[in-house]
Formats: sequence, structure tokens, C-alpha cells
Amino acid sequence: LTVDLGHRNGVKKGLKCHVFREGEGIIHPVTKEVIRSVEEICEMQITEVFDVYSVGIITKSKSGYPATGDRLMTK
Repeated sequence: LTVDLGHRNGVKKGLKCHVFREGEGIIHPVTKEVIRSVEEICEMQITEVFDVYSVGIITKSKSGYPATGDRLMTK
């Protein structure tokens, strides 16, 4: 997997991350607030780090494969 975060963002080799995707918003019936659902796609570990991007491997699949636009959250 290639991600658009690198040395400039503080990423280091070995970093473990969760890859997740935001689902469609649901409107709360009382507050009318938009609530987002989040689906965890996989866990990954960074194996190579460059200035503005990094490369990693999937260490645990949860629900499919990562796609453009998915987000990362560090462990």
C-alpha cells in the first residue's frame, strides 16, 4: 500500500496503522446532527518511508481491500 504521508509528517518505518473508510452520513432524528459511520478495512505496517509518501503491507484484513480516499489512524 502507498500512503501520502512520509518523513515530513513524522512517519517512521514500523509504524502500525488502521485503514478505515467513512460511510454515508446518517441524520440523528432529534438533533438533526449528521453522524458518520466508519468501517475498518485493515491493519497495516509501514515498511519504507520517503519524504512525502510511505509504503506498507497489510498485516490483518478486516473487511475488504483499501481504496483511494480511505484514511489512516495510527495505533
